[in-house]
Amino acid sequence: KELPAPGLVDHRLGASLRRHLRGARLEEIEQISFDRVVRLCFSNCEHLGPSSRRTLMCELTGRHGNCVLLDERGQILEAGKHITARVNRYREILPGLAYVPPPQFERLDPAHITAQVLGERAVGDRRDLASWLRGNLHGCSDLFLAEACYRAQLDPAAPLTALPAGWQERLSESVAYLARTAAAGDGAYLYWDQSGQRPELVWPLELGHLAGRRHQPLTSLSVALELLSAEMTTRREMSALRERITSALRQAERRARRVLQVREEAVAGASEAEEDRERGELVMAWL
Repeated sequence: KELPAPGLVDHRLGASLRRHLRGARLEEIEQISFDRVVRLCFSNCEHLGPSSRRTLMCELTGRHGNCVLLDERGQILEAGKHITARVNRYREILPGLAYVPPPQFERLDPAHITAQVLGERAVGDRRDLASWLRGNLHGCSDLFLAEACYRAQLDPAAPLTALPAGWQERLSESVAYLARTAAAGDGAYLYWDQSGQRPELVWPLELGHLAGRRHQPLTSLSVALELLSAEMTTRREMSALRERITSALRQAERRARRVLQVREEAVAGASEAEEDRERGELVMAWL
């Protein structure tokens, strides 16, 4: 699709994206090491043909997130946030420098995890299994954690010291299976909420711990995400419409109450005037 035209305020990254990616072809999308970093690879950049390549690194890490545009050599062309050594001693994000990925914080890639590594990491750790997994695995969302523990038949709330013998083997197999199956991209599942009324989430394989939930198999993650996105968009539009109608009704109610108050005051004033008239007539009758 055509990139939007610049508005009244044009940021450096937006201008660079328009200059380099207008008319480009998206060749590849890759999630890096199951982390919150996505690499988008483009060809035909600046209309210079298939060999003209650019890479957009999307670091989806909350308030520290960033988007960085790279050339063929991995050097930074532009970034949403310029980061200097005064801000981050680990890496600088500035045009002309080589791109350095975000730090890994010694977290493990779920697709290549082993029982031996899990056992070594768990020595002397007294945390519960869920907290320990979040601190040691990339991409360990609540959903991933719940499914991995379900398939390994382990209690995520149990302390590591209370887990049964052989838990490392069971957990490593479960985690690696989920990560590799998700990466294979062979279909997807759309899950509804607990009421079964609204689509709520998409997952690349069938979830055992949500077996009782209404769900639908689909051909790909793209199809599932499009359906979920359409549903969420419709929900937002309906919510906005309800809010507009509610706001209009409240304003109409306030106006009606003001009119009613004015009329009640007028009626009360008329009643007082009538009483004054009657008193005056009585006084005049006795004069």
